[in-house]
Amino acid sequence: AFFPAGLVSRWYIEQFCYEDKVKAQEQNMKFFEFLDAAMEKSCHGPTGLCITPHWVGSCNPYWDVRATGVMAGLTPQITRHHVYKAIYEGIACELAINATALIEVVGEFESIKINGGNARSHFTVQLRADLTGKQFYTLKTSEAVCQGAAILAGIAAGIYKDAEDAVQKVVRTDVLYKPNMDSKEQYEGQMEKYKLLYPSLKSIRAV
Repeated sequence: AFFPAGLVSRWYIEQFCYEDKVKAQEQNMKFFEFLDAAMEKSCHGPTGLCITPHWVGSCNPYWDVRATGVMAGLTPQITRHHVYKAIYEGIACELAINATALIEVVGEFESIKINGGNARSHFTVQLRADLTGKQFYTLKTSEAVCQGAAILAGIAAGIYKDAEDAVQKVVRTDVLYKPNMDSKEQYEGQMEKYKLLYPSLKSIRAV
């Protein structure tokens, strides 16, 4: 139950990326390839900027409709490309918090499967692998929701014995991203700051 990645990245692109779109077109580059290259050129390692992706409230583990997006750590050195990276750092931090909560409920696990628009960006998936410490697999299908519906229909029709049988026969992974533990260590300080950000705003949300 975690859905804001596409919403937040779309907001960023609509508000900040006109110049990047023009330059990408002039250089005959795909937009996100240009944006990722610009980000990598100006932002090495953690940005130090904490952004909560709570544009429409928070999902797991808070379930707080009053939560809003917050940026903390702005300095004169922060550029729009830092903000771009920091959005995905925030999403990765949020996912790491969710992964910890899941471990507490079901026990330890090794990997996460991911798909959707953000799964096409190498750095965003690698960032999530680094901050969660989990292996990430992208899926060969770009329509996981439709595939899931087809699996449920196949189970109901008796084509598959159960969900596990269906997944083994139908779901195929594509690229494997292994966590970079050096990167995870570099992000420890920023991760601790991120964990403090949402709880620290409780009194503001109450007004």
